[in-house]
Amino acid sequence: MMEETASAIRPAEDIAEDIAALIRSYPPLAQSRHWFTWEVTEGVVTLRGNIKSAIAQRVLLDNAPHIPGVIRVDADDLHNDEDLRLKLAHLLPPGIVVRVDYGRVLVSGTLPPRHKAEALIKRLEKTAGVRRVESQIGS
Repeated sequence: MMEETASAIRPAEDIAEDIAALIRSYPPLAQSRHWFTWEVTEGVVTLRGNIKSAIAQRVLLDNAPHIPGVIRVDADDLHNDEDLRLKLAHLLPPGIVVRVDYGRVLVSGTLPPRHKAEALIKRLEKTAGVRRVESQIGS
């Protein structure tokens, strides 16, 4: 009985290759492949990093669980630029705009009086999914 259960478990390498094939099959997801990672351990797929679009992320999260041998998908540390930009927008004072490119954040504009660029940048850097913050803020 133990041998049958053990043989039913699919090797992590095979699951990982099927995930890579899924990524290659959808061009917007393939475009993001250098900005996120996937790891397979005992049927659990862990995804980390940044994907350009919410739709590409959805394609990955909707299809990965259907790969034979996948027990669960952990995407707690997988972010997409569209949702990240909206999340960051809530932290911005008037006059400041933000662009996001695979977790790299560019803030620009003019700060209102009594706001400090350093404090804003530190707040943005603490947001999950932000890799780096670059500032073009004027005073």
